Formats: sequence, C-alpha cells, structure tokens
Amino acid sequence: MFKLNHQSIFIYCITDLFKKNLKSKFLTFPNEGIVPIYKEAGMTSANCINILKYHMSTNKNVKLGHAGTLDADAQGVLVSGGNRKSYSVMAVFGYETDTLDSPGHIVGEFKEYRHLTKQIINERLQVMLGEMVQIPPVYSAIKVNGKSLSEMAIKNRVNEETSTKPQGRLVSLYSAHCKWYCERSGIAEIELEVSSGFYVRSLVRDMALQLNSTAYSSQITRTKAGPFTLEHSLKLKQINQNSLFATIASSKTLFENYEFDSKPSQKVR
Repeated sequence: MFKLNHQSIFIYCITDLFKKNLKSKFLTFPNEGIVPIYKEAGMTSANCINILKYHMSTNKNVKLGHAGTLDADAQGVLVSGGNRKSYSVMAVFGYETDTLDSPGHIVGEFKEYRHLTKQIINERLQVMLGEMVQIPPVYSAIKVNGKSLSEMAIKNRVNEETSTKPQGRLVSLYSAHCKWYCERSGIAEIELEVSSGFYVRSLVRDMALQLNSTAYSSQITRTKAGPFTLEHSLKLKQINQNSLFATIASSKTLFENYEFDSKPSQKVR
C-alpha cells in the first residue's frame, strides 16, 4: 500500500490555469494528499502551483508541490509517483523549429513529406520501441550549473560548441501508434507510452529525421501519468472545498491499487 508520510500535497496538473478560474479565493487544504488538476497549454508548471498557493488559506504548515514538469506549451497530467506516462501529440512534417514545437521559429528549409504514409510512420515507430539514448531539446527545463537550458538558450548561451549542449539520456518508449495521418497536410496524431525523462518533442524530431523529413510537435497532451488520467483531474474552475477533498480520497484509492516499478519512496520526492 502506498502512503504519504509527510505534510505535503502533490499537485497533478494538465496545462493553462488562470487565477480568475478559481471561484473560491481561499481554500482549506488537508495536511496531506494528492490533487490531480487540469492544466491547459500556455503556462509553466510552477506558475500553476503559484496560483494555488495564492488561493490557499493561512495554514502555513501545508506545502504545495509537483513533479514531472510539463513544457509550457504542453497540456496533460502533471504527476509525481508514476514513472510511466502516456501522451498524444500532433507531428507536423516538413519543417523543424528551434524549440521543436509550434511556438518556436522555423529553422532550415522545407523538407519533403509526400513519401510518407500512416503505415510507414507506424513501421518506424515500432522500430524505435524500447530503450534509447535521447537528446533532449535545447529549450527544456533540464538544469545545467543551476540554470535551465531554456533560460540559457533564450540568452543565446547554448550552441553547438558549448559544454551546455544537452547530453543524451537513457529513456524508454513502451508503445507508439500513429492514430491517423493526413498525407496532404503532413500532419499525424501519435499516441505514446513512455518512461520518465522522455521528451515527446525529441521523439518527433528523431522519427522525422529517420524518415528523411523534418517535423515539429504541436498540441502535446499528457493523457496519463502513473495511475492518473485526464478524467481524474480537476480544472481550476471546478475546485471547491468538496471537490478538493473528494479528489484526494479518490487519489488515495488509485495509489493503493497502483503497481510501481520501484519503491514509491523513490518516485515521490
């Protein structure tokens, strides 16, 4: 059985939360528990926690935190305690961006994608299953000397020659499937199940290169993290005293029935 043994609340999010959406200005949080919260695209994970802190009661003994950072442009379940995560992503073939997703600037020239089909994409994804050494995006939350690569990249301090270039990391792709592909527009929807530390943007980049094309990611949605799915997650506008405590009780049941690949204490930090 999984038990929290400290006075903390881990917040599980799915991207874009705004203060105006939270109807109750002050909420009383229990001493411990897990609250899945829906976070939409356009806001950092840290900003989401800050919004909740703003609406907390004066109980200073309760701490709010999260784990498993989502990209600012991504949406989905942000959770600690589960090492497997599922995603849905739109892969846009033909161009690559500096951030490897839609908010970035196009780099390089157009590269043909008309030779691709849904079958070809699926065949390539099957080849990529298993462990791999993945190069994370330059624009990422990975810390180097105490600063994120995104922060350094924005300041033009990351380039091919510097020692701060992202280093390869061992990650796993458990399953991958191209749900549909539009041959005219070169857009595919891909569903993935991956390990912690896996970057969907990097997978889309690498897959496209192996298919003699280029691509960037759009509409990244984390659909599951550990035992939590989108259906388990609250939007800020849905949060009130009753829904908060009901969600914590439901989350406890999910964790009690969830099988970890390693000790829970190593997963929830």
